[in-house]
Amino acid sequence: MKDKTQDSDLDVANVWIVEDDSMFRKGLMRALGRREELNCSAGFSGYEDMFAYAEEDGVAWPDVVLMDINLIGGSGLDGIRLLAEKAPKVKSLVLTVFSERDKLLAAIDAGASGYLLKRASVGEIVRGIRDVLNGETVLDNKMINFIMEHSKRGKESNIKLAPREKQLLELLSQGMTISEASDKMEISVHTTDTYIRRIYKKMEVHSHSAAVARALREGLL
Repeated sequence: MKDKTQDSDLDVANVWIVEDDSMFRKGLMRALGRREELNCSAGFSGYEDMFAYAEEDGVAWPDVVLMDINLIGGSGLDGIRLLAEKAPKVKSLVLTVFSERDKLLAAIDAGASGYLLKRASVGEIVRGIRDVLNGETVLDNKMINFIMEHSKRGKESNIKLAPREKQLLELLSQGMTISEASDKMEISVHTTDTYIRRIYKKMEVHSHSAAVARALREGLL
């Protein structure tokens, strides 16, 4: 399959939904379709249908795919992995009922740009879509707080973060943007970018969400 990702004008983001609950899928498509900044152009009950549709003549990949994890006929995690291989420019955002730590980490490992629960409001989903397109971390705040409260902090890890690097990572895990984290830490965006590059290098990752996921796994948060 060719990578047919649109050269999108991100003022209007094109979104596809992969969700086997037809009522939820259709309702969300209608809700997102009412937003001027979004074009929710297609919905599928499984990721195989999505890939088949993408092969049709004249079909361009969307900017973002909202993907459930538990799908009839296959796991959404497999769909996320395939999407990362076949259309790496497309952002995948998990939207699911599963709030387990292992599910979140598996989704990030598979290539998801974010993880939201279905209890999220339409406004929160829209913000999540915009944030992943801007390269931000999108993780359900309540879920992350719960995981952090029950994680084994302070366990031995080979990753050594400086105090300010750890502070920045904690702020990003709370869903803050780079600008918001900079303001909170009272440092420049340039300095924040320097910290982020250091974090990425130490943790051997390439995204905010992957850094947060690894920090949770290592007990750093």
